Order: sequence, then structure tokens, then C-alpha cells
Amino acid sequence: MKRISVDIGGTFTDCFVAWDGRYIQAKALTTHHNLAQGFNEALDHACSTLNLGRDHVLREVDSVRYATTLGTNALIERRGPQVGVIVTAGFEATIPLSRGRGYGEGLDELARNDMSSGTRPDPLVPPTLIRSVRERVDYAGTVLMDLGRENVRQALREVVDAGAEALVVCLTNATENPAHELRVQEIFLAEYPAHQLGAIPMLLSHQLSGRKGEYVRATSAIVDGFLHATMYHALSELEQNLREHGYPRPMLIIHNSGGMAQLNSTDALQTIHSGPVAGISASEHLAGQAGLGNVVATDMGGTSYDIGLVPADGVKHYDFMPVIDRWLVSVPMIHLVTLGAGGGSIAGYDRLGYRRAPDFDGAEPVRSVAHLRYVAQMYTNLAR
Repeated sequence: MKRISVDIGGTFTDCFVAWDGRYIQAKALTTHHNLAQGFNEALDHACSTLNLGRDHVLREVDSVRYATTLGTNALIERRGPQVGVIVTAGFEATIPLSRGRGYGEGLDELARNDMSSGTRPDPLVPPTLIRSVRERVDYAGTVLMDLGRENVRQALREVVDAGAEALVVCLTNATENPAHELRVQEIFLAEYPAHQLGAIPMLLSHQLSGRKGEYVRATSAIVDGFLHATMYHALSELEQNLREHGYPRPMLIIHNSGGMAQLNSTDALQTIHSGPVAGISASEHLAGQAGLGNVVATDMGGTSYDIGLVPADGVKHYDFMPVIDRWLVSVPMIHLVTLGAGGGSIAGYDRLGYRRAPDFDGAEPVRSVAHLRYVAQMYTNLAR
């Protein structure tokens, strides 16, 4: 068996090479400007142990599998494009209201029981980037009101002029009849060709989630749209790097469901927590070999700390309506609890008191530690 497995985190890129009974681990700093550089460096460390060249190894391996927390980190840090949304007229408040659950989603049990102190998360889509179109499809998929071209053109023009860098379309009952969502996409591509807007992505909610319920379908598509550019460019860069060094097979991406697929069959939403989910599968394998029984698997990264359970009977815990960060989505995934603070997180302070922000120094953990020491000294001086 010849296989390369890679985990790209916010701070380190880890590489594990299985080569005819030999198992080599290697590590390099993650190079955010070009992820392929960090991967090549980690792989070169492993290849030097095998006394083989990188190109030779990539030509011979059976598969290259990627797991990553890049999507998780981007969401925690709120590092993404401005997302605009097109909805059915009359449903403009669905996303801001979040079915009244926005105060509690993603909070622990104690915080959910104290709703008077609850706060909504900062929205990924502000109300100024939500536009509506006049159309109506009923619960059975019957068109009750046709979609007008000029109405769509006006809504698209407004949301683009407002600064949208990615677009999501979530129309009522599109899971039963997606004709109107597809029509919006058709008008958008005709009105704004790729060479004019730099290929702003448009995501259709029915293609991401086949479940009814406008709010959950919308949040799923919005999170996917928020991460789309980050994951698309990063993973495409990695696949191109493999091609340049002679790897002939499709690159495989680990999904948060526990499976894997090629890049062209992967949504950005499916990559959230893919690194820790792969770690849960590895923990399950090791726990079975050692006869450990029930195991708690943890993953401390630079940006986040992830916790999962491995029961002795081998039955994984799945969330079929998981909460990612503080948004309810409809993509099933292996259950994880994620804390937005890791080994490279930076403590912050303002004049009003302590402030815990998910700030992060990437592949510069030494500078992060120095910063924390500086903050600690500052608190000491204030106490005096």
C-alpha cells in the first residue's frame, strides 16, 4: 500500500506517508499564501526518509487524501467575502430572525437557559445584502406566480451594487421545484458574465440541501458561500501542484460525514471539521486495536480545539441538523464540539474590560506566545 494523507491546519501542515509497510510522519508550517509550498516541504521531509524524490513518490502512490480545518478557521475568524442573498418576496426577514433560535444556537446548556443575556451572532449576511424577487411555488412544486426577468435583474443589480462578493439564491419550496432558482442563475450569468465581475460565485440552495425549510437551507448555502472562495482557490492550488509533480489520479477530500470525494464533488460546507473528523476515525481504529473502550478524542490546533466521542460499540454520533459555529445547517456530519480558541489564539484587551476574540497568528506561534506574555505583563502593570 502506498498512500499520502495530509492535514492542513491554520498553523501546521502534517503529512503521513504509508509506503509498502513503512510509515513516515512529517510536518511543516502552513504557507497560507500558497498551501502547496507547505505541503511540498512536509512531503519532502517524508521523501528524504525514504531516500526517494517527491515526483517519484507522487507518481507511484495509490491516493492522496486531504483533510483540513481551513474552512473551520475562516468561519471562526469571520474571514470571508460579503455574501448577498436572493429570497422570495415576503421572506426577507427569515434569515435575520433565524426562526427565533439565533439567540441559543451554538451556546452551551447554561447560556441557553439564560436567554435574557443571550445575544445573536454577528450575521454573515447583513439585511442590506438581502434582496427579494416576486415568485411563488407551493409545497407540491406547482408554480403559483412566475418569475419575472426584469424583477430578477433589478434585485441582482442592487445586491451587486451593495458590495456582494458571493451570491446565494434561496427561494421558497425550491427543493420541490428548482425551476426559479435555476432561472435566477441563468439571468445572472447572462447579465454578469465572468469576465465582467471576476466570476462572482452563485450558489443555489436546492443543489446544496434537498431538505425543506427555508431558514436551514439558507444558512447552509450562506455558510457554503462564505467559505467557497477560500476553499476553492486553496484546494485547486493543491490539485494543480499534484498534477505538476506527476500525480495522475484525482485528489480526494475528507468530508465531515466521514467519507471522501473528489474536489469537483465537494462543497465547501462539507470540509468544515474534516481534519478533526479524520482524527476521530483514526482514534476509533487505534482504540479498537488497543481495546480501550469508550474514548474522548481531542484535537488542539492553532485556531480551535475540537472534541469528539468514540464509543466502544463503534457507532459514531451523527448530527443530522448540526450547528456550525452558531448557525443551524442541514448537512449531516459526525458530531464534534469546537471551541474557538487554540494554541495560536491571541488574547485581547480593551478599555471596557477583557475581550476574548478569535484572533490568530497562523504559522507564527512564537510571536503569539510573545504577544500573550506582553498582554499578561500589561494586566500585571494595571493591577499595580
